[in-house]
Parts: sequence; structure tokens; C-alpha cells
Amino acid sequence: MSSFFNIDPIEPDLRQQMNILSIIGASGTGKTFLTTRFHEEHPDIPFYRFDTIGVPSTEEMIAKYGSGEAWQQAKTSEWITKIARDHAGDHWVLFEGQTRPQFVFDAYAKCGLSTSRIVCLWRDSETMRHRLMVLRNQPCLFTPDMVNWCNHLRRWTEELHDGVIVDTSSPNIEPNLLAFTSALEHIMMGSIRNDKEHQAPGSVCESA
Repeated sequence: MSSFFNIDPIEPDLRQQMNILSIIGASGTGKTFLTTRFHEEHPDIPFYRFDTIGVPSTEEMIAKYGSGEAWQQAKTSEWITKIARDHAGDHWVLFEGQTRPQFVFDAYAKCGLSTSRIVCLWRDSETMRHRLMVLRNQPCLFTPDMVNWCNHLRRWTEELHDGVIVDTSSPNIEPNLLAFTSALEHIMMGSIRNDKEHQAPGSVCESA
């Protein structure tokens, strides 16, 4: 099947110079807002969003790839490969989107990006409900499936080596931004090995 990117080989010595920091999470966890804010403070770090390629209908995904999951896996791999190729000389690149952490992890392995990382944003269901239904006026997105997806992404990320969870359950922006920024800066400084979760001050975690 054709790719929306033209993928060229990546030189091994250049792969060792760069890292991708993938920010994943369900709708309403704040991943786009928080990553955008972080990028505004660090404009020298390249930033890509998965959804800029467009998201086809479920019918189109099934027709071309067999399932929505297969489409997501293929496009995640293409994105990671493109970023690795285009930014081989950069130390860090941000990539944000809704995708399974295993798909990101597999794409890292395919490109030889052994030190790239995954950060999953998680938010309790009540805070997610308020975010999607009240602040964003998108009640159609707050469904049991979306809540389950949020919890599955967290669990899957926790099962990966060096996967990091950022809890964005605070109803206020600043604590979430602080937790998110702290996590990313610690990763980029290489000091997060023993700190697997960053929680916004004052937030309450629900059981997944």
C-alpha cells in the first residue's frame, strides 16, 4: 500500500543523535493543549501532530487496511520513520497523537531509536467529562469507550519499559502544565528512570 511519506533510509550514526518524545492520550486529557504550550516555551524543539494527516472514516480504514487498528499502526510507523529521517541531527522531537504505545514502541525499534520515550496523559473520568462536555462542548466524545481507551492507554504504557504517566486530573490548567513540563524536562535531562508518574498537585486519581 502507498505511504503518505517517501521514506528514505536513516544513517545509523544519525539515529544515535536524535530522540522522539511521543505524547499520547485519549480525547480530553490535554495532550494537544499541553504539548502546544510546552512547544511555545521551547520553540527550538520540533513538534508534530498525528492528526494533521487527517483521519479517514472507519469504513475507509477497513477498506484500505483491514481495520482501524491496522490503519493506526501503519500511520504511527510512517510518522515515526518520517520524523527520524527528517530530524536525524536533532536531539529531541515532540510527536503528539492518539495511538497505542506499543505501535510507537515498535516504530522506535524499527528505526533504531532505542532511547526515544513515550509519555501517556491520563485524566480521571469526571475531569474528562467536564473537559469534553462543558469546556469543549463535544459531548459526543465523552463515552464509556473513550474512558476505557484512556485507562487502557495508561495500563499499556505502564507495561512498557520507561513508559511515563502524567496525571492531568487537576481541574486547573497550571498544575497540569507544571506536571507535564516537569515530566518532559526530566526526560530530556535523562533523570526520570525512577520516577514513573507525574501527578498534578491536588488532583485525585481514580482506579483504572
